[in-house]
Amino acid sequence: MALVTGLIGEELIRERRLAISRAAQAEALQQMSSALAYSLDVNDLFEVILQQAVRITRAESGALILNTGGRLQLAAYHGRGGRSDKAAMAKGDALIERVMETGEAIHIKGDSHPYHELLGIQPPLSVIVAPIPVQGRVAAVIRLSHYSQSDAFSDQQFFLVNALAGSASGPLANSLRYERKTREAITDGLTGLLNHREFRHRLDLEFSRYRRRGTPFSVMLIDLDHFKSVNDSMGHHHGDEILRSAGDLVRRTTRDNDLVARYGGDEIVVLLPDTDQDQARSAAERMVAAVRRNQVPATPARDLTFSIGVGTCPGDASSADEVLMAADQALYFAKRSGRDCSASASQLTRAFLDDPKSLLNEIAESGPQIVVAIARAMDKQDPAGDGHSSRISFFAEALVKKLGRPEGEAELVRSAALLHESGRALFAGGAHLDRNWQSDHPMMDEDVVRRGRFLPELVEILRHHHEHWDGAGTPDGLRGHDIPLLARILSVAEAFEAMTREGATPLEAVDRLTEGSGATFDPQVVEAMAALVGEGERLAAILRTPPLRVQRALEPAAKS
Repeated sequence: MALVTGLIGEELIRERRLAISRAAQAEALQQMSSALAYSLDVNDLFEVILQQAVRITRAESGALILNTGGRLQLAAYHGRGGRSDKAAMAKGDALIERVMETGEAIHIKGDSHPYHELLGIQPPLSVIVAPIPVQGRVAAVIRLSHYSQSDAFSDQQFFLVNALAGSASGPLANSLRYERKTREAITDGLTGLLNHREFRHRLDLEFSRYRRRGTPFSVMLIDLDHFKSVNDSMGHHHGDEILRSAGDLVRRTTRDNDLVARYGGDEIVVLLPDTDQDQARSAAERMVAAVRRNQVPATPARDLTFSIGVGTCPGDASSADEVLMAADQALYFAKRSGRDCSASASQLTRAFLDDPKSLLNEIAESGPQIVVAIARAMDKQDPAGDGHSSRISFFAEALVKKLGRPEGEAELVRSAALLHESGRALFAGGAHLDRNWQSDHPMMDEDVVRRGRFLPELVEILRHHHEHWDGAGTPDGLRGHDIPLLARILSVAEAFEAMTREGATPLEAVDRLTEGSGATFDPQVVEAMAALVGEGERLAAILRTPPLRVQRALEPAAKS
């Protein structure tokens, strides 16, 4: 009787321990299910699933592998003891592929399991591979390994991992659906590249990072040469295929952290973080060479080639809009140079500094296409210092937006700010100390832009940006609303930039502008500037931005 009683007691203790273990494991499953239910971020989801699987089994390594169109992708990883399955993932994994194909979980234990041959590793080894099904297919698998025991994972743990994988099916389906919709919202439907809107968002983020840390970044704007003739001679379906091929080629040729987007039409844009002018120029040259090597037949008579323009912040620009303008204008220069080549904004600037006469000729032929290069060349000779025109451009654009004016006016005032010292540099020989300079330079600016194919509105802004609200300004003595609004805005932006550059705080500068309100300056524009200063951070950010390093940008490029 005592023996029987003892055996019954031991069995009860064993059952109690088992019940406690199962309760703990059930709680773990419930915690995981709760965590999954509130997560739509697929990467967070992968981490939660894998962490729970490793916790249940005490595996030495674990991986969650996503099945993306038949291609295995390592989505989450946990490893100890220096062992890693990452290299194996890159080469493929027969065991995982078997589970993907059959949808059945595998538990390898003992030294003579029939699937040992699929592992390529000698025992002792314990492995669990469990599928996560989504809508009738295996969307992902969990792979858990133990390298020092052949029976490290019990049947109960195998059962629990399967239960966990099953519980993950619904949340994973939701997350993948959410990720797909999110991806569609930011992706160009034809090429699979990021779309223009998402590129612009990422560019603004990269510029914010530059303002905080001073890290340079570059933009490559890529044009598919003679693409119109591809559509005209081969049809739009073939043109779409060429666009897709071009996008794939650009993706393969760029770094993992570079951002590739369709900019519009037949243009592709690449954002290169942490990349200075020389590095960006080298990247563009490699891209041009790569597309030549690939010999993609665009038409029967011509292979696909690229023209590429490169702009860098700082060096070529001091705002997100300016770096795009710089890249676009460098692209224009590359296309004029015969296509199938790359050009950088700094090359244009250096050419204009070396030969001012060539700058006048280029203004006459293609002025609107080289605004940033003109400004950078002028900055080099400007006593106000590097980035002077860019800072005025930023303030003027901010005022246009604060006053609720159309986007086209922001573009106009940006160009006017960048060109507002062009007359002094080109015609006055840098004679900024001449007593007539203040009255003469708007007409000199006007003379410069009249030589090019600029909009008449731009000419008017530059001619009248030194007029005064009370009529005491130059050159025509216009007063009040007779002065073009964008000229009044440029006047306030120029004065604000000069005051803050010379040491005044933004509030002190606004106080001085207010003193001139109704006399020198338009009261409404001064009010808008005061409101911008009151908002604080936006103007403070540009005031903190490191100046353009034009001199360094114009040093001869290092030979590669």
